[in-house]
Amino acid sequence: MPVTKIIDYLRKEHCIPTLEGSTREEVIEELANQFVSSGALGEDERDMLLETVFDREAAATTGIGNGVALPHPKSVQDVGFLDTVLIGVGLCSAGVDFRALDNGPVNTVFLVASPDNVEYLEVAKRIAALAKAGSREDMWRRVIRQSTTPEALREALQDAWEELAP
Repeated sequence: MPVTKIIDYLRKEHCIPTLEGSTREEVIEELANQFVSSGALGEDERDMLLETVFDREAAATTGIGNGVALPHPKSVQDVGFLDTVLIGVGLCSAGVDFRALDNGPVNTVFLVASPDNVEYLEVAKRIAALAKAGSREDMWRRVIRQSTTPEALREALQDAWEELAP
């Protein structure tokens, strides 16, 4: 799957440069609410999405390290009502406790829901590339976290995914 296809899943309406929540539940809900505000999901679908994402969070952390979290449903069957991948991204300058694998705070949260495993794995692979340790990855995480508008956040992610493509 080409990078341009993955970035197409990330609408600027689903980019929040300043998340208001201070807990993982609050920031996940804030991102899911953006899906409703943009018309990508109805309220009932958002509630179903949140239920399965929170179940997944209770089972194991989605904080993948280096300030990045990837909350997602337990399985693609849980979001069978979707017809395309949804990606929401938000930034938390103060950091949120996601019980991350490295025990660090999370500053960049990607809420991902996909009706297809192959598409989900491609998106997750791109997000995981940002969480890797290394000078290029560190630089891109800093660039992304400095984004102050939805457009700038989306553009920074597009550039990072093109450079860090696995």
